[in-house]
This record gives sequence, C-alpha cells and structure tokens, in this order.
Amino acid sequence: MNLNPIYLASSGRSGSTLMMRILSLHPKILVRSIFPYETRASQYYYLCAQKGYEKVSFSPVKLNNAEYRPFMLKDKDSVKWSQSKTLPELDKFGLNLTNDYYNFLSQLEEKKESSYFAEKTLGIKLSRSIINDFPSTKVIFLYRDPRDIFFSAKSFNRKRGNLKFGEDKGNLAMYSQIIELLNKAKKFSENIGSRAVTITYEDLMGDKINTIKALFNALELEGTQDQVEKIFQLAFEETKE
Repeated sequence: MNLNPIYLASSGRSGSTLMMRILSLHPKILVRSIFPYETRASQYYYLCAQKGYEKVSFSPVKLNNAEYRPFMLKDKDSVKWSQSKTLPELDKFGLNLTNDYYNFLSQLEEKKESSYFAEKTLGIKLSRSIINDFPSTKVIFLYRDPRDIFFSAKSFNRKRGNLKFGEDKGNLAMYSQIIELLNKAKKFSENIGSRAVTITYEDLMGDKINTIKALFNALELEGTQDQVEKIFQLAFEETKE
C-alpha cells in the first residue's frame, strides 16, 4: 500500500465517530471526512480479493454478519470515482483499487503528504488477516466501560425507535454480547503487540489533550501542544451532524 493503514476497533457507542474525527484532523492521517466516517475501501477491496473476485461491482460484500461497502452512498465524489473505473482485476491483496482510491482521496481531502489512512473496522477476523499481510498496520483499540456501552446503546435505540446492538435478544444477552466483544478485542490487541494502540473513552473525555497527544505519539506522528489544542477544539466542536 502507498499509505500505512490505521484501523479503529471498538464496540458501538464507544466514541468511534469522535475518534475518527480526531484522526481526520491530523495532517498526516487521511480520512474521508464525511460523517459518520464509514468509508472502508481497503477492507472492502481486500475482502473482494480474498473471495477470489477478479472484478468488483462496488456492491456490498458480506463476511459473517458484517456488510462491507467501499464508501458511503451519500459520498457523491466517491460514487462518481467508482463509476469512472474500468474495474481492473484485483491482485492478491486487493491493492490496485485501494491505492487508486486513496490517491484520489488525498487530492480530494487536500492531504497529499499523508502517511496513513484510517478506517473503522467491522470485525476482528478481517482485521487480523489484513495485519498478517501488512505488518505496518496499526490498530487503535477504543474501550469504554461495558455498563456505559449498555445504557448508551439502549438510550440510542429509544431515540432511533429500533432495537440494535443486540437489545432485541434481551438485556442479559445484550450485555453478554458487549462483554464478549470486549474480551475478543483485548485478546486480539495482546496478540499484535506493539501494533496495538489502546485508548479508553473515559481518558479521552476526562483528559482530552494528554490523551490525544499520547495517541499521536503511539502512532509516531507529530503532536505538538498547539497542534493538539487546535485538533481538540475542532473535534469537540458541535456540528450539524
């Protein structure tokens, strides 16, 4: 890959959208800066290559219960980009379209000097496979107290009028699912050693500046006091989204 991947692994209602916003504000990290930051181009093309596709149609691809899309449908620039492609054959790791897309995105986001691109993950299984093939990959594990995840998810469901995050299976099953995901993530982070960067939601909200500085330091990126304070102000600024 032309850029090194950063994947953000977290449970729902753990602050992943806020963390992606923080990452998008660093000059060396390329993120498609459209809320809620659900672009997963590298994961999508990698999965297509793993499934043996010679060409892609840009339709969603499923792995277990996760559905991968290369970019959000409301992202008109990315949709237009995909329509201009001749759908070349994918190599073993799906690098062709990943490189093409992020080269396009670096122009669009005006970040031609980026060192990394960042995406939210949808599952540990695919992330583990990508990491094995690309040792330069970093994974940010964003943890939150499971009790807070539980009540935040229930509140979110009431607001949206649906039963996501496993609530349709009952409270006990929902909480057990949250604990299971956290345990899997912690085991995964232990297995990849120095490629794992651990952040807690509580630290992020309670000590914003120092937590963001520590994050950039762990990614071996510059994070001066002035730079981090500016990122902090923009990241926590209330927006329409």
